[in-house]
This record gives sequence, C-alpha cells and structure tokens, in this order.
Amino acid sequence: MLGAHGGAGESTVAEHLGFWEAGHAWPVSPTAPSRVVLVARLDGRGVYAAQQAIQQWASGVVPRVEVAGILWSADAPGRTLKPIRDEAQVVSGGVPLSWSLPWVELWRPGSVIPDERLPAAARKTLQTLRSLSQEVEKK
Repeated sequence: MLGAHGGAGESTVAEHLGFWEAGHAWPVSPTAPSRVVLVARLDGRGVYAAQQAIQQWASGVVPRVEVAGILWSADAPGRTLKPIRDEAQVVSGGVPLSWSLPWVELWRPGSVIPDERLPAAARKTLQTLRSLSQEVEKK
C-alpha cells in the first residue's frame, strides 16, 4: 500500500489487511518488481496527489514498480462532490484498476476492527484487495 499523500489511509488499510505499507515513497527492489496499490483520499488534494504519483510512475522514473490500481478512501461521510468524483474517474484511467472505500467512522480512533463490524461496501472492497494479493502469491 503506497499513500499518494499524508492522510490517505494506507496505514489503516495495510494494517487491516496485513499488507506491507510503503509509506509515501515508491518501493525500491534491486532484484524483483514491486506491486503496489496506490491509496488517495477522495478530496481535491488527494486527487491531485494521485494524479502526480500516477504521472511519475507512468513516466518510467520508478523502475520495477507495477501499480495494480488505486484505492480511493472517502474523506467524509456522505456523497463526494461531483467535480471531485469526475476528476478521480479521469485520474483512475491511468492505472489498471480502481476501488473505493466508504467512510468508516470506526477507523477514526486508529484501531483495526473485525470485518463484520465494517460497512458492507468496505468489506467488499477489502475482500477484493485480499483476492488481488492472493493472485499475486500464486504466481
């Protein structure tokens, strides 16, 4: 999990899933390619940061990094503003896959909680990410 910016939510998601968190720097491996999920908050700052990260990756300056997709984490409860949703959709076109996590109030204290206490949409997204990880392990 690679955060496009501070506060993206990659730490919480990585901890919840048992994934490795890269922080906010592209992982560097001299021997094997790294596969990352870029994480960004679904707000103006997050969309811009994700766009910059995707452009950097697409330019080839981060060798041996494969971006599996982008995970958009809601910045607040309720519906995201249409201009932000529209821009995020455009930015998502720069990577193979995109996922969305709804606002999860129970994550605000900073603790990992059991899946069954999460909103259904969050459980579904996290299960999709787990499946992606299992596919990589099989290769």
